[in-house]
Amino acid sequence: MNSLNNTIDMNDFVCLDHLKTFEIICHQCNLLLCARCSTNHNKQHEHNKFCDHIDDIKQSLYKYQSNTQKQFKKQKTTHISTDNNNNNNSSSIFENSRILELWETIKSSNLYFRKLESTESEIKNHFHKMHQYLVVEEQRYQKPIQESKSKTLDTIKNNIEELKHIVNIINLEDRESDSEDNNNNSADTTSSYSIESIMESLNKSNSLLSFIESKDKTVFNISAFTNDKSSYKDLESLILDSIHKYNQQFKKSLIKSNKPDTPPDYQLKTESINTTMIKEMKFLQESYSWL
Repeated sequence: MNSLNNTIDMNDFVCLDHLKTFEIICHQCNLLLCARCSTNHNKQHEHNKFCDHIDDIKQSLYKYQSNTQKQFKKQKTTHISTDNNNNNNSSSIFENSRILELWETIKSSNLYFRKLESTESEIKNHFHKMHQYLVVEEQRYQKPIQESKSKTLDTIKNNIEELKHIVNIINLEDRESDSEDNNNNSADTTSSYSIESIMESLNKSNSLLSFIESKDKTVFNISAFTNDKSSYKDLESLILDSIHKYNQQFKKSLIKSNKPDTPPDYQLKTESINTTMIKEMKFLQESYSWL
């Protein structure tokens, strides 16, 4: 018994001390014993109540295989009562109480796992609803700002268009001298006429003159403003016709009040989060025994 290795050759399943086949297992020491080893072992350690003979084990296996689950549970009380009077095999892995204990633990663990899944799902749904609510609120607050941005862009476009006409009317007398320069400066692309490019120039310009100069080859290009001078008998006719067209296009803006309406001022006001007012989700720690 003492010379038994941890790894046993199954083809030579015998006690090396007595050359006898193993017939008994001590559950307390987890040792395989022959009949003679068992006698000596129990004298030294008094582990007789922890030892099982192979014949008893086979009988127990047959018993559990043949009994129904109902009979199995019914025997639990009887078995426990028997254990109180007789401690033999009290540590056997085949005793009813241990098997039922494992079954109850597995069932309990499964219920606990399902509960965790349910709580996890509740948390997910809760924050999903919060996210949906925040998205709706964000859109609600952004909608008037987006509408104001659109109106402001339209105002900028219309006012730039009107300013372009006024500037070009003022510069009609210089049109002939500038026509040659305009023909030699054709490097500007369509992007230079875009509202984004115009607004970028507005950001960089400190005065009306600097803004006009930054766009004199594109937005305020007089060659694109009117027809050839030869279409008119004189410069005076060209000026009058240009003013007439200007009035037709921008008459509504002329009769409006000189003072534009004050646009709404949107500001985001936030407050620091008061953590004491936040509804916290409390996880109750339940006592739970793991094997």
